[in-house]
Amino acid sequence: MSALETVSKNLDVKVMQLLGKIEASSSEQISNLKMVQGDLRHEMNLLEFKFNSLSNNLYEEVENHQKWTESRFI
Repeated sequence: MSALETVSKNLDVKVMQLLGKIEASSSEQISNLKMVQGDLRHEMNLLEFKFNSLSNNLYEEVENHQKWTESRFI
């Protein structure tokens, strides 16, 4: 085997090793991203629930004050 073939094979091995590392890193990053997206989706759902609850409470308070005010003037 010539020196050029040896260098070529060594480069092939190194390239394949680097590709393996890149693929592993990419898979890990994708997994982390999916986990973060899931956490954010959960947080958004909690915020939406809290907002809707506060909105409903505010609506009820306004409605109660309106009824109270109307009863005072009638």
